[in-house]
Amino acid sequence: SPYYMSPEQAQGAERLDHRADVFALGAIAYEALVGEVPFSGANGPAILLAILTKTPPPVSTRSDPTAFIPAALDDVIDDALAKKPESRTASTGAFADAFGRAFGLAGGHLDWAQTSVLELERLIAEARAAGRLGAMSVEDPFAADPFAATPPPRPMASMPQSASAQTAMDE
Repeated sequence: SPYYMSPEQAQGAERLDHRADVFALGAIAYEALVGEVPFSGANGPAILLAILTKTPPPVSTRSDPTAFIPAALDDVIDDALAKKPESRTASTGAFADAFGRAFGLAGGHLDWAQTSVLELERLIAEARAAGRLGAMSVEDPFAADPFAATPPPRPMASMPQSASAQTAMDE
């Protein structure tokens, strides 16, 4: 669908890399949060032009007023939707980590994959009550090698990682 194409795809670039997927994931997350795609138009060419030239409004200003969208999520989505691939979030894993940290979660997506939804909701509510939303670093610990097939493990004492969960999240 053209709604999720990266700018380099919209321009018909011959070589694409994983950063086009980061853009698509950012567009999907934007739509899930706001209820509308970040770039729209009356037809295919208009959608592609919007992708190349427009910047969508921040998710925190566009979401349902009853929804809980931390302002820190604006930067996470903006970084994923960067027009230039080299300015974009380095990997989908780094995007997932930044997304969770915007909600005040510690650790990373590999840890959260093994945590129950109820526990994640509790941790987010706790972070929200303590005013810790978006306070943690969202830098990509794997930026030195964004093409690495498997990032180095980041074990947490309270959440052991299984090989199958790590493999599923890396894909």
